[in-house]
Amino acid sequence: MRYINTVFSQLLSEVPRSIFKRVVDRHHGDKRAGSMSCWTQFCTILYGQLSSKQTLRDTCLSWASQSHLYYHFGASKAARSTLSDANRERPSAIYLELFYWLLNQLREATISCKDVVRLIDSTTIDLCKQQFNWATFRSGKAGIKIHTVYQYLRQF
Repeated sequence: MRYINTVFSQLLSEVPRSIFKRVVDRHHGDKRAGSMSCWTQFCTILYGQLSSKQTLRDTCLSWASQSHLYYHFGASKAARSTLSDANRERPSAIYLELFYWLLNQLREATISCKDVVRLIDSTTIDLCKQQFNWATFRSGKAGIKIHTVYQYLRQF
């Protein structure tokens, strides 16, 4: 059977564990962590967000039903009360720094692709064949084709 990565796994692959661990260590996130690591908290909350869960109870129940998958991500089971405690006690600066790191990665990728992206539009304008005999487009029809290249503007 062919293996296909899930969207969730592809998203997690964009966050290198070494970078995540460095950020957690800098903010002492796993200090007095109890049974839930910051990585498990991150995976659980990301899963809940992507699957449009409204409550921690719903998130944890759904997360528990996927235990055969999250083992491969290096995450573990998440109880609702433990996740609630982790959300309350852990510094949010961990996830803020992670967000800005990911945003910077996106900016670098966008800047490096700047010269590759070209926005081109092609439009055909019909003309009267009696007045514009030089603009032969089809037999019995005249026209010109306009190609427009739009300037790429970075929005960051």
